Amino acid sequence: MKLERKTAIVTGGSRDIGRAICLKLASEGANVVVNYNSNETDADATLAAIEAVGAGKAIKVRADVTQPLEIAAL
Repeated sequence: MKLERKTAIVTGGSRDIGRAICLKLASEGANVVVNYNSNETDADATLAAIEAVGAGKAIKVRADVTQPLEIAAL
């Protein structure tokens, strides 16, 4: 568990490459913030996949990373 007690924020973490990154980080023990902008269903699927790995914890956060105020909230 190389990343135990570490937290990673993955922008675009709900699909495709972002989802794969989230899963890899979780499998190494990281806590993962799954950022998504528009598709909460995909973000939920990523959370479920991380939970299935059984390693790190994960939450989802909606934020448009082109908007400074939303980045700050993220």
